[in-house]
Amino acid sequence: KQVQFCREMGIDKIYTYAAGDSKEQDETFGYKVWPRLGYDFQDDNRGEDVRNMPKPLRKRLCPESCVGNRYQGSIHEILKTQDGRDWWDDNGSGRRMEFDTREGSLSNKVLDKYLRRKRAADVLPDKYAKQDDPDGKPQEGGVEGPDLSPEELEMLEEVWEEIEQEMEDGGYTLED
Repeated sequence: KQVQFCREMGIDKIYTYAAGDSKEQDETFGYKVWPRLGYDFQDDNRGEDVRNMPKPLRKRLCPESCVGNRYQGSIHEILKTQDGRDWWDDNGSGRRMEFDTREGSLSNKVLDKYLRRKRAADVLPDKYAKQDDPDGKPQEGGVEGPDLSPEELEMLEEVWEEIEQEMEDGGYTLED
């Protein structure tokens, strides 16, 4: 509904902070989930170190999207293959991200595919905010990341597998 509202109001971007870090031992994993829901790096918040990327992934991403040892491209380019998703899960970190609400954007394509799967599976709506405590008071701290079930996470994985195949088949590109 947030995306639909933004479209109706002429707002092109939604911003969030995707919390978490693959190197930390906490339960915050927004850095994994928000990009899988269609969010991308903000332009001023790119620069992943590529030196520890598997060679096939690094070869696919660089030199076109790298400056030195820093990746300057879209997180979607990383996520479009299984090796990229695996690498991001193991090496990603929190950062500012944005969702492109414009019709036809890859952000929308990802979200639409995910929501179609959820409707088909008759899964309850996502829970994007923290729940109230037993006393009925809102919890403090704000949004850490979507609260998704294992089934919903599997649906997101299927979405990205489908996107990977469509990109390979020339169905669309990241520039769509």
